[in-house]
Amino acid sequence: MAKTKATKTAEKTVSVTFCVDNQSNQQFDEVFVCGNHKKLGEWDPAKALVVKRNAKGVLSVDRKFNPGEAIEYKVLNAKDWANVEKGVWGEEVENHTVVAGDSKTVSSVVVYNWNK
Repeated sequence: MAKTKATKTAEKTVSVTFCVDNQSNQQFDEVFVCGNHKKLGEWDPAKALVVKRNAKGVLSVDRKFNPGEAIEYKVLNAKDWANVEKGVWGEEVENHTVVAGDSKTVSSVVVYNWNK
Protein backbone atom coordinates (compact mmCIF):
# COMPACT_ATOMS: atom_id res chain seq x y z
CA MET A 1 0.00 0.00 0.00
CA ALA A 2 1.46 3.35 -1.04
CA LYS A 3 1.66 6.06 1.56
CA THR A 4 0.69 9.57 0.59
CA LYS A 5 1.75 12.74 2.27
CA ALA A 6 -0.85 15.21 3.41
CA THR A 7 -0.35 18.49 1.65
CA LYS A 8 -0.92 21.70 3.47
CA THR A 9 -2.59 24.35 1.36
CA ALA A 10 -1.28 27.84 1.98
CA GLU A 11 -4.10 30.10 2.99
CA LYS A 12 -4.39 33.21 0.84
CA THR A 13 -3.97 36.48 2.68
CA VAL A 14 -4.83 39.97 1.53
CA SER A 15 -3.42 43.35 2.42
CA VAL A 16 -5.53 45.66 4.57
CA THR A 17 -4.35 49.27 4.66
CA PHE A 18 -5.27 51.38 7.67
CA CYS A 19 -5.25 55.11 6.83
CA VAL A 20 -5.75 57.82 9.45
CA ASP A 21 -6.65 61.40 8.52
CA ASN A 22 -5.86 63.44 11.63
CA GLN A 23 -8.01 66.59 11.44
CA SER A 24 -7.37 67.62 15.05
CA ASN A 25 -5.24 70.56 16.18
CA GLN A 26 -2.71 68.05 17.60
CA GLN A 27 -0.46 66.60 14.89
CA PHE A 28 1.58 63.42 15.23
CA ASP A 29 4.11 61.67 13.00
CA GLU A 30 2.75 58.36 14.22
CA VAL A 31 -0.43 57.08 15.80
CA PHE A 32 -1.57 53.60 16.81
CA VAL A 33 -4.34 51.22 15.78
CA CYS A 34 -5.59 48.94 18.54
CA GLY A 35 -8.24 46.32 17.89
CA ASN A 36 -9.73 42.87 18.18
CA HIS A 37 -7.10 41.04 16.11
CA LYS A 38 -3.71 39.78 17.31
CA LYS A 39 -2.02 41.95 14.67
CA LEU A 40 -3.71 44.98 16.27
CA GLY A 41 -2.88 44.07 19.86
CA GLU A 42 -6.11 42.26 20.85
CA TRP A 43 -7.37 45.48 22.54
CA ASP A 44 -4.10 45.84 24.52
CA PRO A 45 -2.76 49.34 23.77
CA ALA A 46 0.78 48.28 24.72
CA LYS A 47 0.66 45.94 21.69
CA ALA A 48 -1.07 48.36 19.29
CA LEU A 49 0.11 48.61 15.69
CA VAL A 50 2.11 51.76 14.90
CA VAL A 51 0.87 53.84 11.96
CA LYS A 52 3.55 56.15 10.57
CA ARG A 53 3.47 59.04 8.15
CA ASN A 54 4.63 57.86 4.72
CA ALA A 55 6.55 59.84 2.04
CA LYS A 56 3.26 61.40 0.85
CA GLY A 57 2.48 62.60 4.39
CA VAL A 58 -0.31 60.08 4.94
CA LEU A 59 -0.58 58.11 8.19
CA SER A 60 -0.95 54.53 6.96
CA VAL A 61 0.16 50.95 7.49
CA ASP A 62 -0.51 47.62 5.72
CA ARG A 63 -1.03 44.22 7.33
CA LYS A 64 -2.04 40.85 5.90
CA PHE A 65 -5.33 39.20 6.92
CA ASN A 66 -7.38 36.27 5.73
CA PRO A 67 -10.21 37.20 3.34
CA GLY A 68 -13.47 37.61 5.24
CA GLU A 69 -11.84 38.42 8.58
CA ALA A 70 -13.85 41.04 10.48
CA ILE A 71 -11.65 43.64 12.13
CA GLU A 72 -12.65 46.22 14.76
CA TYR A 73 -10.31 48.95 15.94
CA LYS A 74 -9.80 52.40 17.43
CA VAL A 75 -7.04 54.97 16.91
CA LEU A 76 -4.75 56.18 19.72
CA ASN A 77 -2.09 58.92 19.74
CA ALA A 78 -0.06 56.99 22.36
CA LYS A 79 -0.13 53.40 23.60
CA ASP A 80 -2.73 54.14 26.28
CA TRP A 81 -6.56 54.25 26.28
CA ALA A 82 -6.34 57.75 27.81
CA ASN A 83 -5.16 58.87 24.36
CA VAL A 84 -8.03 57.47 22.29
CA GLU A 85 -9.64 59.33 19.40
CA LYS A 86 -12.83 61.36 20.01
CA GLY A 87 -15.57 62.73 17.79
CA VAL A 88 -16.11 66.28 16.55
CA TRP A 89 -17.62 67.41 19.88
CA GLY A 90 -15.31 65.30 22.06
CA GLU A 91 -17.77 62.41 22.21
CA GLU A 92 -16.90 58.70 22.21
CA VAL A 93 -16.40 57.14 18.78
CA GLU A 94 -17.77 53.71 17.87
CA ASN A 95 -15.26 51.01 16.92
CA HIS A 96 -14.19 51.25 13.29
CA THR A 97 -14.92 48.08 11.36
CA VAL A 98 -13.55 46.58 8.18
CA VAL A 99 -13.80 43.13 6.60
CA ALA A 100 -10.76 41.93 4.66
CA GLY A 101 -11.88 41.50 1.06
CA ASP A 102 -10.70 39.11 -1.64
CA SER A 103 -8.09 41.65 -2.71
CA LYS A 104 -6.41 44.71 -1.20
CA THR A 105 -8.75 46.47 1.24
CA VAL A 106 -8.45 50.03 2.56
CA SER A 107 -9.97 51.32 5.79
CA SER A 108 -9.79 55.11 6.11
CA VAL A 109 -10.84 57.03 9.20
CA VAL A 110 -10.90 60.69 10.16
CA VAL A 111 -9.89 61.71 13.68
CA TYR A 112 -11.34 65.05 14.79
CA ASN A 113 -10.22 65.15 18.44
CA TRP A 114 -8.21 63.23 21.00
CA ASN A 115 -8.97 62.48 24.63
CA LYS A 116 -5.51 63.88 25.51
